[in-house]
Amino acid sequence: MNLFGLRTTRISSFEGLLLFSWKDHHMIRLMLICFAFVVMSYAQIISFHAATRNRNYTITTSAVGPIVSTSGRWMYQPSLLTPSVHTGNKWALLYSANRVPGKDLKSDAAIYLSTSLNATFGYSSPVEVLRMSAVNNICDMIGARPIWVDELGEWFVFLQALEGTYTSGCNYPAGSQGRGAIVIAAHGPTLNQLSWITNGSGGALAILHTSRPCIGAACGIGEQFQVFNVKNYGGPQGFPIMVVYNDWSYSSGGQQFTYLSPSVTGPWSYWSNVAPAYAPPGGSATSLGTPNPYRGIREYPDLMLAQSADESTLGNPGFAVADGCDTRSYSGPFNYGTGLGYFPDPVHTNRIAQDGIAVFGGLSSVSSDSYGPRMFRPRLARNEYGYITPSSTSPRIWNTYVVYNDLQTGTSNDRCGYGNWNSTQQFSISTVSIMEQ
Repeated sequence: MNLFGLRTTRISSFEGLLLFSWKDHHMIRLMLICFAFVVMSYAQIISFHAATRNRNYTITTSAVGPIVSTSGRWMYQPSLLTPSVHTGNKWALLYSANRVPGKDLKSDAAIYLSTSLNATFGYSSPVEVLRMSAVNNICDMIGARPIWVDELGEWFVFLQALEGTYTSGCNYPAGSQGRGAIVIAAHGPTLNQLSWITNGSGGALAILHTSRPCIGAACGIGEQFQVFNVKNYGGPQGFPIMVVYNDWSYSSGGQQFTYLSPSVTGPWSYWSNVAPAYAPPGGSATSLGTPNPYRGIREYPDLMLAQSADESTLGNPGFAVADGCDTRSYSGPFNYGTGLGYFPDPVHTNRIAQDGIAVFGGLSSVSSDSYGPRMFRPRLARNEYGYITPSSTSPRIWNTYVVYNDLQTGTSNDRCGYGNWNSTQQFSISTVSIMEQ
């Protein structure tokens, strides 16, 4: 299945104009030529050689446009699902945000869902599908990472959360239980029929949490976690659920932990602890491509490529799109796309776990300035298990999308945070093509 649909997608957005010129094929041809020129002008290409696979990867991104916007609600860490029978054959955009526009978490938060028949336009107005206040022990949450479990016939949506009473505010960074950020989950037969997995006392069950004490302002499981169902993609037998996360409480901050479980609620078994795709500002010995002198990369697997050429011997690689704050951007401030995270073999069954690799390079956003393409917390579109399959095998090409917030997120007092959330915010989308040779 070709997930791009780029040409038909963008032409459809000109439908009204085309109707006026339907009989004039010369006008149509001219419009198509102009359209193709606009699309190509947005394209950015990153190429690198993966030594452990002896493969070359070429990643092309092309900006498309905004897909969903709101006012007075934060918009980041989204998840975009490719169409399947489990999404009603629609693209499904899922994210969490404050419930009341202009009000903070003391007025509650919720999971929101927006769907479309097309990846790049026509999304429905986001609808609330599950409130934070439906449980009594959560005061903050973000992430909304969905996976489908065939054996149970249900969706499971995981979120990073902090324990506490939301009407009183959170006790940052430790939370009311002193263990920092945890992972909670909701489940249901469809994405708009979710309910919390509870602890039996009216609270959300802590699906996953760290046992390590807080270190300074960092505590618990980081926002950049991701969940995969690896059963059908070479995962260890009997352990279909895989979670990858950054433990903020670990003594060597920023490490990439992987845990496996036979079920959504555990028990969890430790699998590996390696370096994420990391390169500080200026690059490092582990980064590939052209070093970026201003913004670094620290990313964790977000998407797996199924059916890679070396799947039987080296597994399937993972990717993530990286972003970072640039304090030079005094007109903003904005977050900017910095490059990619490449992960040689995240599902390393019967193999040695490998560190991630940071790849600096150009990305295509719907808005940019002299500091780069504006992207806040970009996430790649995936199927219901966390993978995508190739649309071509000679060469192998995977087509997907990246969703991000390209508007101003910081303020003069909160340059690298999200102090500007109480304004118009939006998710925008770019196409992503990954070629393996």
